[in-house]
Amino acid sequence: MPSLQLLTGALAGQNFPLGNQPALIGRHAQCHLVLADEKVSSRHATVWTQMGRWFVADLGSTNGSALDGAPLPPQKPVELTEGARLALGGVVIVFSLAENVASTAPEPEAPAADELAPEPESTFVTPERQNTLPEVTAVGLAPARKDPLRFDLGDAGTPVGPRPTAEGVTDPRIGALEAALSESTGIIETERVRFTAEIAALRSELAAEQSRRTAHEQSAADLAAQLSALAAENQQLRAESSRLVGFGEAATAAAGLAIEERDALRSRLEALEIVHVHAAAAAAVQDERLAALYAELEGLASMVQLARTTANALVREQGALLFNAAERIAALRAELDAAVGRDSLGVG
Repeated sequence: MPSLQLLTGALAGQNFPLGNQPALIGRHAQCHLVLADEKVSSRHATVWTQMGRWFVADLGSTNGSALDGAPLPPQKPVELTEGARLALGGVVIVFSLAENVASTAPEPEAPAADELAPEPESTFVTPERQNTLPEVTAVGLAPARKDPLRFDLGDAGTPVGPRPTAEGVTDPRIGALEAALSESTGIIETERVRFTAEIAALRSELAAEQSRRTAHEQSAADLAAQLSALAAENQQLRAESSRLVGFGEAATAAAGLAIEERDALRSRLEALEIVHVHAAAAAAVQDERLAALYAELEGLASMVQLARTTANALVREQGALLFNAAERIAALRAELDAAVGRDSLGVG
């Protein structure tokens, strides 16, 4: 069972076992762990468990509290670990999760009905006694009358006990009621601190979750926008690439065709020039045939001129005509050569 071991003060060396109920620590007689130290406030601090973890919170004490040398912020829970040292005023307490010997501190005796309660001695309220405390809701105790009794629960050190009536006679029921209300008030204050801490933690988690969700949504929106922009840019690049490929193919085809047409025309022109030279040399021998040849050459020259002006549209047709003309000229040349040979034989 977890416990608090007191190292200093009047209860040095004793252990206070912790139960499932929150433990109120202070100088007031109705606290679960009563510390008779001037630097300890009436309701100094509280220790409780939640989800298997243990926490401590300073209840706004006058002299403050410290955990392992670090000051505890008021009204804010701090988790306890094994061997943690808790300083409350001039008292040092060690928190332990291990099994410890049950407390040997005596139970406090109820004050006599005919006297005021004295200043409380250092004592414990065991976990068994915690279970006998009146049931307290989150709202508090419902008053049994329209004008509920009011009690001073501050650090003034006012003793709690039966108060004298106007005639000087004490009523033990009033003292018992004050004690029960004071004890219940401590439990309510402890629960209030715990609930406040839980609400603050839940609000922080909710705010962090909302921030993360907003950030995730913004990141998703940014990624979607970037993907849309990249998709549009990709489509544009594909269209531009297709257009450039088409232009390149068309330019390559046109260049190849132009080169072929140029080479063909150059070859045919060279052949025509050679034929023209040979025909001129044989003009003296074959006047009649030369006239016919000149006529054919003029026709071919006209065809060549026409082929040059309309090369893109009629290149193949002109090529065929020029080819035929070349063959005809070759045939004529052969005939001229044969005629020249016959003439040479006749002259001899």
